[in-house]
Amino acid sequence: MHDSAAYVPAPSHSVATVQQDDEYIARVEQQARIRGAGVTWINPPIKHRHPTPR
Repeated sequence: MHDSAAYVPAPSHSVATVQQDDEYIARVEQQARIRGAGVTWINPPIKHRHPTPR
């Protein structure tokens, strides 16, 4: 038996693409304007888009 370590890349289907959730941000900012409030995003919401399963 050989004890060795080998690099094994993570499966590509487990990687998620992360992007800002522009639709949600627009809805929240529109409601804030209607109510006379302002919105300052410290950590803008993100949308996780997972690749289609195999």
